[in-house]
Amino acid sequence: MTNNTNDNVLTIQTPPKVRNSGIELLKIIAILLICISHAVQTSEQFLNYDYLTFGIAVLKILRYFGQIGNIIFVICSSWFLLDSKKVKPERVLKILFDSMCISILIFLGFVFAGYKFSTNRIIQQLFPDIFFNVWFIPVYALFYLIHPLLNTAINKMNKKSHLIFCLVIFSIYSCLGLIIGFGGILINFFGFIVLYFIIAFIKRYCERFYKNRKLNLYLYLGFVLLFLLIAIAKSVFNLEHLEIGQFCSPVLLPMLICLFNLFNSLNFTNKSINYFAGCSLFVYCIHENILVRSIARPLYYEKVLSICLDAYLGWIFLCAIGMFLSAYILSVLYKQTLSKLTQKLSKQSSYILVDIGSNLFNRTNKNSK
Repeated sequence: MTNNTNDNVLTIQTPPKVRNSGIELLKIIAILLICISHAVQTSEQFLNYDYLTFGIAVLKILRYFGQIGNIIFVICSSWFLLDSKKVKPERVLKILFDSMCISILIFLGFVFAGYKFSTNRIIQQLFPDIFFNVWFIPVYALFYLIHPLLNTAINKMNKKSHLIFCLVIFSIYSCLGLIIGFGGILINFFGFIVLYFIIAFIKRYCERFYKNRKLNLYLYLGFVLLFLLIAIAKSVFNLEHLEIGQFCSPVLLPMLICLFNLFNSLNFTNKSINYFAGCSLFVYCIHENILVRSIARPLYYEKVLSICLDAYLGWIFLCAIGMFLSAYILSVLYKQTLSKLTQKLSKQSSYILVDIGSNLFNRTNKNSK
């Protein structure tokens, strides 16, 4: 008589990997900082930034918050993508479909409100990522697409070559940008890559550093002080040529890496925080939609600044908080409804694209033989 040992085997399922809520909380803070920066950006159309006052000096510092938020997002994403081995086509398609869907919904909202648009503007709203209406979305999607190639290159480097490579590309990108200043979508994309290699080096070889809370706190506070001093000096002495807001700024980047390390060390799990952090890109698409920033925000400032111009700081913060909260409410509604449809659409589309790619690959191989 034989015993069927399989009947007595206990199958243990590996629990799904849950993201550190400390990092997810930092992403929510980042989107708030971006909202503040964009609220300040629109106010520049209505306030005299050439006449330096205490309030204007504060706003010039707050203007950096947008780039700070962008850098935080890329640091957080890089930390997770370094452990990824392949691209999920449906994820890229989901990002682009959501961006397009949100843009179309906002466009319809303005149409129902009585606004009329040119043919060019309509096409831009229908295909927002082709025209880089919200530049971060298509750039992030492209960054995600190439991250396995970056991981392959990183894995072929030893510690010394990795460090030298980071120093060279950081020096070229950051220090050159600090002296002469440069910008643009392509430059920002290159900044994503520079930052990715730096985060990879820290994660692979600097465990003692990124787990040292006290050291990271002291360094963070030191770089915050340095940033404030430079930003104030730039405003007071009109040093417009001194650019510290580049994507891999030698001032902002180390400051934000230390901030990330502090939040990463919190190491706790909260479903609500993780859920809201998962809506971050929706919030980005909603509050920075081209119609929102070119029509809704200017209209808001026209109304409120005519009531009391002296309270402009309060109106700007109210605009930022209003965008943040309203965009999150709309994002949650979207996530519970149309986002589920774009999820299915992205999966089906990815299957079709993979089949087409496989067929083309097979035909190419047959023709080459």
